Amino acid sequence: MANLADANLAHSYLNEVRLTNAVLTGTNLNGANLNDANLNDANLTDADLARANLTGAALVGAAFVRADLTRAHLAQAGLGKANLTDADLTRANLWNATMHEANFTRANLAGAYFGNAYMHSVNLADANLANANLTDADLTLANFVGANLTDADLTRANFVGANLTGANLTGAWLNDVALDGVWWCPGSPPVWPNGFPAPRSALPPNGEC
Repeated sequence: MANLADANLAHSYLNEVRLTNAVLTGTNLNGANLNDANLNDANLTDADLARANLTGAALVGAAFVRADLTRAHLAQAGLGKANLTDADLTRANLWNATMHEANFTRANLAGAYFGNAYMHSVNLADANLANANLTDADLTLANFVGANLTDADLTRANFVGANLTGANLTGAWLNDVALDGVWWCPGSPPVWPNGFPAPRSALPPNGEC
């Protein structure tokens, strides 16, 4: 298991590198090229990945807690079950990425692009998705408790069965969005865009409220 904690790898060329289970806590990977790299189960807590190229990278189960992924390129990356709690992904590109069961609790996703992303059962509790683009994203059973979706583009997104308790969708684009079975806890409905014909809440799953 490689230990590169606090190393300075800024702007390094690391295409297709294999760093499975590696320790990269606090590592400087600013602007690094990690195209098609394998970082499954790696620990990148507090790492600097701003503007890094992670296109097609394998990041399943990786930890990005408090990591800086501002403007990072994560198109077609595999982020299933990754932990991105408190991470900053402002204006990151996650087009067509696979993120099932990933944890984005309190993450800053403002202006990020999630077009056509697979986000089944992701945790977006208290995340900031203001101005994010989730066109055609699959968010089935996602957790949006307290999430900020102000002015987000949700065109044709799939929200089937999602938890929208306390979510803010003010100004969001909801053209052709699928909202079957969405639900929220009593007393904490989501805020819908003005004039939007809000659906009724489905029954919350047992023990969820």
